[in-house]
Amino acid sequence: MKTIIIHIGIGKTGTTSLQQFLNDNREPLKEAGFLYPLAGNVQNAHHDLCCLGPKIDWQKFETHYTNLLSEINSTNSATLISSEYFSYTNPELIKFLKHVLSDFTVRIIFYARPQLDLIESAYIQWHKVLNKQLYGEPIFTFFEKCIKAFDFNEVIKPWEIEFGQKSIQSSLYHKDIIGSDICQHFLNIIGITDPEIGRKFMFPKQGANPSLHPLLLDTLIKVDKIGVFKGREAFVEDLLRASQKIKHIPYSFFTPEQEDEIRDCYRESNGIFADKYLSLEEKELLLGM
Repeated sequence: MKTIIIHIGIGKTGTTSLQQFLNDNREPLKEAGFLYPLAGNVQNAHHDLCCLGPKIDWQKFETHYTNLLSEINSTNSATLISSEYFSYTNPELIKFLKHVLSDFTVRIIFYARPQLDLIESAYIQWHKVLNKQLYGEPIFTFFEKCIKAFDFNEVIKPWEIEFGQKSIQSSLYHKDIIGSDICQHFLNIIGITDPEIGRKFMFPKQGANPSLHPLLLDTLIKVDKIGVFKGREAFVEDLLRASQKIKHIPYSFFTPEQEDEIRDCYRESNGIFADKYLSLEEKELLLGM
C-alpha cells in the first residue's frame, strides 16, 4: 500500500524554507522514492488542497484532488504533501481527505513550537505581509483573539478524529531538537537518512521566510500608517537585513506577567499534547517555555 505523508505545519516552524527545499529537490526526492506533486501547488506548497473558510468549493477541490490522485497513481513512490494551511483547514475537508486517501497509508507530520515564540513570530508575520485583519493591535490582544489557534490539541483534534493518533507524528520546533536545519530534520523523519542520497539534495543557505526583529516592527507600523506605498516590499527587505544585524539583541513583546498568563493558559493542554506526541525531552522544553 502506498504511503501519503501530509505535513500540516504548524505555521512559523520553518514551513516556507521546507517547502522551497522540497520544491527545488523534486528529482533527488524522486530518486529517493518520494513524489512532491504539482497538483494544488502554490508558491512551493499545496495551499490549494486546503480550505481556510467555512464554505468549501467542492467542485474546485474535486478537481484538485482528481489531479492529485492522477499524479499519485502514476508512480510507485510515496507522496509528500505540505501546507501549513492544513493546520486550520475546514474539518469537512479533512473528512473528504480521509475518503479520498482511503486506499493509502497516511502519515501526518506536525511541528509544535513553544507558544511564547510562536505567538510573537506569528504576530510579526501578520504585520510583515500587511494582513489587515488584526494589523496594529497590541500583541496580547492578538493572542486573546487567537487563543485556540495556538492550542496544539485543538489544532490536531480534527486530524486525530479522522486518521487516529497513531498516524500522527509530531516534533518540537526547537533548536535543541531539530538543530539549525528543518530540512534535514524532515528528511530524517520521512526516512531519508542515507548520506549518499543526502548529498544529492540542495539545502538552503538561509531561511526562506526570515523574521523581522521585534525592535523594528514599530518602525514598519508607523510607516504603514502613512499609507500603502509602492516601495513597501523593498522597505521590508531593508528592515529584514537590518534585523540580521541586531538579531543577537534580546527582546520580548510581553511583560513577565503576560508571559506567565500565556504559560498558564496552555500548560494543561501542552501536557496532554506532549504525553501523546512528544518525547520526554521535548515535553520538558515545551512546558518550560
